[in-house]
Amino acid sequence: MFENNGSRKTRYPRELRDRSLLAFTHITRTGGNSLIHVLRYNYFMRCCDVRPLSRHSDGVFGPDDMIKIWRINPLVECIVGHSVRPNDDLDAVFPGIRYITLLRDPVERYVSQYLQHLAKRGYLPFELFFKKDRANRQTRFIAGSEDLSAAKQILAQRYLAVGLSDQFDEFLVLLSKKLAPRFVAPSYRIVNVSSDKQAKQRILDRYRDRILETQRLDMELYNFVRFELLPREKARFPEFDDEVKLLKERRAKSRPPRMLPCVDYLVRQVYYRPATGLVRALNGLPARGQK
Repeated sequence: MFENNGSRKTRYPRELRDRSLLAFTHITRTGGNSLIHVLRYNYFMRCCDVRPLSRHSDGVFGPDDMIKIWRINPLVECIVGHSVRPNDDLDAVFPGIRYITLLRDPVERYVSQYLQHLAKRGYLPFELFFKKDRANRQTRFIAGSEDLSAAKQILAQRYLAVGLSDQFDEFLVLLSKKLAPRFVAPSYRIVNVSSDKQAKQRILDRYRDRILETQRLDMELYNFVRFELLPREKARFPEFDDEVKLLKERRAKSRPPRMLPCVDYLVRQVYYRPATGLVRALNGLPARGQK
């Protein structure tokens, strides 16, 4: 029995409580979609894109949401999504959960987010976007606030693996080591990349210093992973660099699988997304929403 939401109690199945569960904290514009394709390759229909399904979830994927996902897909072993955070309630109910995430250079990530905004919502002057958008998104994703010390501690102690988007092959090798023999680093392709490199460079040339000034906590967190956390992790595996080189060579020669993604896409579009959308609608949430 687990106390939840003040006065309400929920019974959580022992079968799910004892299950190992990989949880990807997908921070916006950090290369997460490429990783999701790799996770789907490894877990196939056992990998679920998740989002809050209850109004009391408050934008963060929690244990009640996990129960609903399990009822929709009893095979689930891996969850991915922007609402997946290091959640104390989720950890308490499902002690087998293991978090992973990717970080990105904060200035690069910020500009990429602006370009995504232009592509999806139409033109907005950068100055207006700059005034509206909140700073240090990566720190807040991990710690729940702009608490740099807490974010560092959470990544070091509660995450199975943390990677950088510009060292994606290194992250896949690290993940394959941590999850062996369950996880295989396959051939993959980078997805959801902005094609307007000239616009990106113009923004960087003009606004880099101003962006950096507002993203200092994120830059410190990024440097902590790059220069402290990752070197310690890599040092645990003597042949790490050789395996990264081998992965790069293998990826250059091979082609990503085609049939598996097609089947996976069909199942998600025909069954999984409509089912989760219906649950959200029944609970008073937008069927197509992410929060």
